Amino acid sequence: MNTPVHSPPDGFSLVELLVVIAIIGLLATLLLGAVNRAMVQGRNAWCSTNMKQLFTASQLFAQDHGFYAPAASDIMGRNLKRWHGERASPRDPFDGKRGPLATYLEGNGDIRHCPLLAKLRKDDGKGFESACGGYGYNQVGIGSTSYASGFNRESAERGIDPDRLDHPLSTILFAETAFPQPYDKPDSLIEYSFAEPYFHLQWNATTEASSPARPSMHFRHLGRASVVWADGHGTRVPMRRSDDASRPFRIGWPGGANNALFKPFDL
Repeated sequence: MNTPVHSPPDGFSLVELLVVIAIIGLLATLLLGAVNRAMVQGRNAWCSTNMKQLFTASQLFAQDHGFYAPAASDIMGRNLKRWHGERASPRDPFDGKRGPLATYLEGNGDIRHCPLLAKLRKDDGKGFESACGGYGYNQVGIGSTSYASGFNRESAERGIDPDRLDHPLSTILFAETAFPQPYDKPDSLIEYSFAEPYFHLQWNATTEASSPARPSMHFRHLGRASVVWADGHGTRVPMRRSDDASRPFRIGWPGGANNALFKPFDL
């Protein structure tokens, strides 16, 4: 008597289907992780390139003029000029093609916007500093002569002389910045063009105020903020200090309770 021969069943068994689904899911997870890593690396490279261009533009300006570009030359007057642009009236947005660094930047002079801030902010690009691209200038230490001649209207008109920098390796030139709004009860972020120190300076003096300022450095890269230092090297620094209003937005300072990273020279 011949034993019947059974042919293999058509299709997959339930166990085989589950194995295939598990493998597909694993591959999809690995692929998604690779895509996310590539996107993060791309955004990081974009920000690094932007900040390197800002450093180069600042150096070229300083070579031509003998001092760094002013951060806000008329902020205590008409308030129409910033390092990143100019505007026709205080009610208008800044035009990035008209700032003091515009002719030193590649392309049309506009600051290229940080791709990460574009995903986080809620001002639709219409904030009062919207042409800065999410990058802030060390106004008090480099973009003015406040530490040399006192914080006043005249000191805002020009930046510090490059040869006055005692520690360019550890002095912030530009950093990633943003600012929570509204001021008293913030619920969103806008672009902001200054990297604020821990203490502002007292009026008409080089001495620091007794209470901290509101921070503006934005630690948007997984808890770190991109910084280009006055000597040209770039790093990403962690947040060390903040305040209750700014901390939920990852806004704070990278150093101690002092202005060490913002001072152009030893007093």
